[in-house]
Amino acid sequence: MKKLFSIAAMALLVGFVGCTKTDDGSDNGDSGKNIRMKIEQLETKGEFASMGVQAYAFTSGEIYFVANATNMIVDHYSIGSFATDLPGKKINLTALTSGSGVNITGIPANADKVYVVGNVPTGVTLNSSGSFVQVKDKALGVATQSNAAGNLDAVVLYGTNAAAFALISGNDYQTVVAPTPLAARVELTDMKLKANSHIVSYKVQGIYMNNIYLQKQLDGDVVAGDLHFGGSVHANYVSTIAPYTTMIPSTSVPALCNSYSPTGRADVSGTVAAGSGKVWGYNLFGHATLIPHIVIHLTDIVCESGYSYTETDGYLTIKGFKDATTLVPITSFDAGKIYKVAAGAFEFGLDDITTDPELGEINLLVKVTLGNWEVQGVKPTL
Repeated sequence: MKKLFSIAAMALLVGFVGCTKTDDGSDNGDSGKNIRMKIEQLETKGEFASMGVQAYAFTSGEIYFVANATNMIVDHYSIGSFATDLPGKKINLTALTSGSGVNITGIPANADKVYVVGNVPTGVTLNSSGSFVQVKDKALGVATQSNAAGNLDAVVLYGTNAAAFALISGNDYQTVVAPTPLAARVELTDMKLKANSHIVSYKVQGIYMNNIYLQKQLDGDVVAGDLHFGGSVHANYVSTIAPYTTMIPSTSVPALCNSYSPTGRADVSGTVAAGSGKVWGYNLFGHATLIPHIVIHLTDIVCESGYSYTETDGYLTIKGFKDATTLVPITSFDAGKIYKVAAGAFEFGLDDITTDPELGEINLLVKVTLGNWEVQGVKPTL
């Protein structure tokens, strides 16, 4: 059974017992450090209006003890549902989250940094020895941040201790690691015609994520060459070309788009919805300054008498979000948050449709979920 955690509440508590160092930095003669480790968790659940109340799942992970001066891995343990086997470098997840934790003995005395990686994607191999740079620089594809259900259970966690190990008493030390997710999430519930839209009916052919990073390193760094921006070319927004051919692992579900081509999804009384109790949801890499765009491909646009749209294709481009409560523009797409466009919040009209993608600009009011996947609502403004 997997253990469920609140992102905000999950922390790695490490107490160091045993070896100390003299004033000149040399070891005091002990063979190594004995570490009492526990992953503390509160069963607080994040709020998922579209998925039901769920908690973030930590199903497995890796612990690295590193000598900070050299960035070399000096010890490594895997966390999972298996029985604790310290000689075999395995620690049971339940043991780490109950009682007083697990006492790990013989950690090399030069270990002064702890890293935790949670929910390593299937098929991704991380080094267990050598330079930790090879671990933290490991690039993960954006599709690995969704599980088969398309939700948040597969989001990778990464964290290290922010401060030096604190001396508690005698030879006992402790530090806290608060792993954080690499991904954020965008949820769009539906789209509808606004009052005086001058449109009678339309079809949605596809929804595409744009202006996004396709890879991210474990430590949060991105590479400029991994930025995907499709520009204004129609042919770049179809489900049969990269990156929209990228599937969520072990599924045939696209990770970065929803396509209804060639027949399209027709509106019902002006609204096209993801479905009863469903959303169009996309797990994307967070970024300090880059805001993802949502490109929506329309066809069969029929206008009111006195208005016309003569092109076969039309596009809506969402380029920004505003906080639904404060109306303040959102300037960063933060990992660990859900940016949710509530039902009825995305309205558009004929004047918002452009003949090519990425030409117009729609800003949506959104509700943003903070910390432990709380949802913050968003609503589009034109």
